[in-house]
Amino acid sequence: MFEDNQKLKDELNRLKGEKGKPEIKPNVPTRENTFAPDPTREKKEWDKKSKKDIIKIDKVVVVSVDKNIFPPDAVFKGHDEVIKHYIYNG
Repeated sequence: MFEDNQKLKDELNRLKGEKGKPEIKPNVPTRENTFAPDPTREKKEWDKKSKKDIIKIDKVVVVSVDKNIFPPDAVFKGHDEVIKHYIYNG
């Protein structure tokens, strides 16, 4: 209904020698399936590599701890292997 009324007003203004209401297009680019993969582009093969493979382990140190320094209710929760990498520029 509003469009019909506006068209009639535009026609009257045109007959009077004036210009009608301009058609203003939105300032938005057309979206043509921008998420579709490009078939010409090759997929890059990539996987994360571990740093442990790069570091050469040359020394193993086992550290013992005196159990008397812990409180009596302390409970063993397991142990972790730690690899420390130091760069020596000697």
